[in-house]
Amino acid sequence: MITITEQILIKADQQKVWSFLSDFEMSLMINQFNKQIILPNKINLRKHSAKFNIIHNFGLGDVNMIVDIIEYQPLKKIELLKSGSSHTYASFKHSIKYELEHAKAETILNYSINGSFNFKIQNIPFKPILMNVVKKELKQIKNIIESLDNISDSIETKITAT
Repeated sequence: MITITEQILIKADQQKVWSFLSDFEMSLMINQFNKQIILPNKINLRKHSAKFNIIHNFGLGDVNMIVDIIEYQPLKKIELLKSGSSHTYASFKHSIKYELEHAKAETILNYSINGSFNFKIQNIPFKPILMNVVKKELKQIKNIIESLDNISDSIETKITAT
């Protein structure tokens, strides 16, 4: 079993962080192992039976992972369980959890992942790779959310005649 827990301080309020994280098409594509997010036309995130699919590739070929929304508490927590076929060596069954904490005008994002390959021996070389991926993903989330404040609401167009 691999368990990794990290946290990062984001210079944005909880609403802005939550808006990004709960947009699965955007937030989950930051992970380099996620190749495609397949959301149904309508999904009720508060319904415990809500599911969607992600095509993963951990370097062992594409795996269609079923994603169960385990917990969804707006502005507080999202937990997803990703599982693939139990008959393939390329399937890494795992949960990811995002938890938000208020910190003045900022937000602390706690991120944890807990999972294992079907063939446990694969966990040993994968753990350091996954640790680096988690750190990279958190930095990208922070940079994207913080840069949203720096984008101008008005676009200036300069037209030049030639």
